[in-house]
Amino acid sequence: MEFEDAYRIPSKSPEARRESSFILAVSLGYDLPGSLTIDHSVGTESSSMFSYVSDEGTFDTGPGFQVSLEGGLYLCRWFGLGVGVSYQFPRTLADYKGSFRFLPIYAFARIQPIRGDIGGFLVFHGGVNLFYGDSDFKGESSLGWDLYWALGAGVSIYENFQIYVL
Repeated sequence: MEFEDAYRIPSKSPEARRESSFILAVSLGYDLPGSLTIDHSVGTESSSMFSYVSDEGTFDTGPGFQVSLEGGLYLCRWFGLGVGVSYQFPRTLADYKGSFRFLPIYAFARIQPIRGDIGGFLVFHGGVNLFYGDSDFKGESSLGWDLYWALGAGVSIYENFQIYVL
């Protein structure tokens, strides 16, 4: 009995695990349908992101879905930092051919004042958002990137399941 106890790895208490812990999250997301406005009068012909599109106007977008991976570390009981990436599946525009998608790559800060079985949190994302489109959408042009940021709030249940809105 003493031999087994001497080599047993001590487990952390729930309170100690909550003080400083690794954040690893895989999440699924849903983007509400919206609209995209294409206006060639903004910027010059060569700098406008949508200069290749002959049609101007507002186009309705279909819903979007995404898969995200985030990893980080709680630096103290209530504050965590990390990095993440989201793959957004292609979306379409009504009355327009082709599809487009985004790939946000970001750092995040998370404030969770109450960590326990159920606790609320605030989160901030900041990084870059890469813009992709198929050949029907972008034609001969290349698409670029822009700054990405998001602010949200959510609820964590047993620190393994999260529901949040960005």
